[in-house]
Amino acid sequence: MVGGLAMVSGLAGTGAATTAAALASGHGSAETAPNLDKLMMRVAAEHARKLLDLGYDSRLWYQVTDFESQVSAVINRLEPFNDPKSARVMQLTAAKVAINALLQFMSGSGLAPNAITDGGEP
Repeated sequence: MVGGLAMVSGLAGTGAATTAAALASGHGSAETAPNLDKLMMRVAAEHARKLLDLGYDSRLWYQVTDFESQVSAVINRLEPFNDPKSARVMQLTAAKVAINALLQFMSGSGLAPNAITDGGEP
């Protein structure tokens, strides 16, 4: 568990870039923009709650996947007009990789909906 959380938290540096990218897409202010750091902390907390056999928020999966779609939409909007090596595109791509790693961690830890994991425990 510690290794998985360390890997995910190592990717936390992209949180600020992702927030800035969400702002660039025109989806609200800095207070309402999704934040990768906060999502990672929530996933860690929900994982700990699950390990302790406490109730956990099953909606978190959908929030993380929604965040991934927002980042992907910004990438799709910017890529045709930017150099592939532009700082913004590279930051967003790194953020998308981090979000996908977070989703894999959630799936492997049993935090994904049963329909995603075929209803079985990992």
